[in-house]
Amino acid sequence: MKRAVVVVPVLVLGVFVVLLFEARTNSARDSSAPGTTPPANTAPASSTPIALDEPLVVDESDTSESQIEPVTTGPPTPIDARRATVRFISDGDSFDITWSDTSERDEVRLIGINAPEGDACFGNRARSVLRSLIEDQTVDIQVSYRDEFGRILGDVWVDDLYVNAMMIEVGGAVALTDASDHADALAAAQIRAQDATRGLWDPQLCGSDPELRVVIVDINADADGRDDENPNGEWIDILNDGEDVVDLSGWSIRDESTRHRFLFPTSFLLAPNERVRVFSGCGDDSTFDLYWCDGNPVWNNAGDTGFLVDAEGLFVDTFDYGS
Repeated sequence: MKRAVVVVPVLVLGVFVVLLFEARTNSARDSSAPGTTPPANTAPASSTPIALDEPLVVDESDTSESQIEPVTTGPPTPIDARRATVRFISDGDSFDITWSDTSERDEVRLIGINAPEGDACFGNRARSVLRSLIEDQTVDIQVSYRDEFGRILGDVWVDDLYVNAMMIEVGGAVALTDASDHADALAAAQIRAQDATRGLWDPQLCGSDPELRVVIVDINADADGRDDENPNGEWIDILNDGEDVVDLSGWSIRDESTRHRFLFPTSFLLAPNERVRVFSGCGDDSTFDLYWCDGNPVWNNAGDTGFLVDAEGLFVDTFDYGS
């Protein structure tokens, strides 16, 4: 087994960030029954630069270069990964493939991450980032399972670059708390993206009015007893920490999976220094209590992220808890 250091310049918000990672090359891989392991041939790692076809630019005059520590190297490509060719990119976390060992078509969703939809802030750009990484490329996929839509959920590598983490690293997706065997690596990638204010975390792109001081102050995820039997034991508290009344019409709350979304009532006003509690279950709305009435538990007990989003789809605040 040989290892080579590959330098990959990536244009992120007008800054070329040089990602250093170790690329492994194997002389061969063991092959066995179709659907369980990749084919024997393994292409050498490529040092071709990743060029975003839709540059993530805020200040086009900023062409400075910087380096960050190797972060998207690992985990390394597992020996039981299955090889495929990417045919079509659906969005920032889903794509179609052809399996190399069977020539069958399939749809893959990157496990452990959630990219914004096309009509959301950064949605189209997230798709462009994924296209720049894997479109028409040969990839290695570690299959976890199929979801209710029949899609493969898995971890993906291209030339030993861990794609799931890379999408988070450039701010093209958020990490899901407990949906991947490599959740720690994904969470670390998100911290770096947030610290560097890349992509979704750039206030100039997806941030709301900085004068707004409406914040998430707490989430109670673990209701007494069974969550599905006590949905109102789950709640999220929103505080207006500013000096002006804020109209929350069109604002929303969502979890990191985006499967659960709450829309504030029309003309709902939050006065200064007041808070509103949004319960996951059903009930009668009042000035200080609102009800999601989702039908299912909303917040993951093991850990989750709450997003407060304004009427234009921009982030006002986020709140992380758990592992």
